[in-house]
Order: sequence, then C-alpha cells, then structure tokens
Amino acid sequence: MTTLAAWGPTLVMLLVVLLAAIIIVRTAAGRSRTRYEFSAIGGSSGDSLRAALGSAESVNAYEAGSGGDPSVHLKPIVRITPVSYREAVVEITRHFKEGYVVSVDLGRMSNDQATRLVDFCSGFLLGSSGWLFRAADRVIVLTPTKM
Repeated sequence: MTTLAAWGPTLVMLLVVLLAAIIIVRTAAGRSRTRYEFSAIGGSSGDSLRAALGSAESVNAYEAGSGGDPSVHLKPIVRITPVSYREAVVEITRHFKEGYVVSVDLGRMSNDQATRLVDFCSGFLLGSSGWLFRAADRVIVLTPTKM
C-alpha cells in the first residue's frame, strides 16, 4: 500500500492540469461571448443589416494562426446575386462545400432578407471552416479554409 507522500506530486500535477483546463475553457467561453453583438429587434432594416454584417465579420474574422490552405484560392470565385433567401442558401452552401470562394451581392434582396442571409452565412461558417469578409456595403465574400 502506498502512502500519501508517494502520491503527493501526482496529485499536485493533476490539480494543476485541471485548474489550467478550467481557466482555458472559461477564457474561451468569455471571448466568444464578447465577440458577437446581437442586433436590436425593432430597429430599422438598414440598421439591422449593418449590425448583422458587423457581427458576422467579427465572429468569422480571419485568424492568422488558423492555417488555411492557400490552394483554395486557385479556383475561380463564384459570384451570386440572389433575389430570395431560399435561392441564396442553396447556391452558397453548394459552391462553398465544393471549395469555391463565394461572393454574394445582396443588392437585389430586401434589407430583411439580406440580414437573414448574413446571419445564415455567419452560422454556416461557424459550422464549417471559413472566413467572411465584407467587400462592399452589400457584398460579402465567403472563403473556405481548406478542401
């Protein structure tokens, strides 16, 4: 049978590792909470689109340490100008999953549908791996990190 003195260093290391894991998890959870800003309900349509674009950019911003695959940029850019939300969702997901950079012009959509589409793209990129950039006031670009 071993004594507490024999287990002492092992127990101390176990406590240090558990404490470090708790700190890392809390820090990551706090960082993700502060990066996303919710748009106010009941604001004007232009304000909600602007808020959605800002939030999507901050949540899906490029991170230098993420190590994307540069070969993805060798494919042509798929440009879409959707009229409806449903049409856009189908086209964006299809081309993005094939590894293409997708440029979405929101100019022909209403502000409400454009806001909804930006929120969809932001959530889609959180589930997939990729980045979202705003190329112009009503143009966003979705870039996959790897094939």
